[in-house]
Amino acid sequence: MNRTERVTLKGWTKWLVVLLLPFSALSFDTWLNVGRLNRDFEIAEMNQRLKQLGEALDGLRIEQARLERQDRCEMEAPDLGLVKPEPNQIQIVYYTDANREIGVPGGVPGGVPGSEAKPPYAVARLSEPRPGLSGSGMR
Repeated sequence: MNRTERVTLKGWTKWLVVLLLPFSALSFDTWLNVGRLNRDFEIAEMNQRLKQLGEALDGLRIEQARLERQDRCEMEAPDLGLVKPEPNQIQIVYYTDANREIGVPGGVPGGVPGSEAKPPYAVARLSEPRPGLSGSGMR
């Protein structure tokens, strides 16, 4: 490489640095703007999905309210074979944690193995209470 080629190359290199600074700044600015546009697009998609899910939730709440209506239950009960209970058919059983055996009026069909109950009562052993349920009372 001769002297004139070196001087020409050296002069061109100075201008390369001058051109590289604005090009780098513009490239960085473009990269930031593209990233912002991508995030805006993702946010718009999430907002649209949120709106769709809100509408679906509203529809499900309406459906739940329709299904929980008392008159609907009363209308469909005969189709399901359900009848209103007789006055003496419902019995509430109370027990305490200290006494895990209860007497059931009328006995338990088939009885409880190992129980020495005398009619009209049968002894039924209750399962242990689940964690989080307190003390005695009706369950």
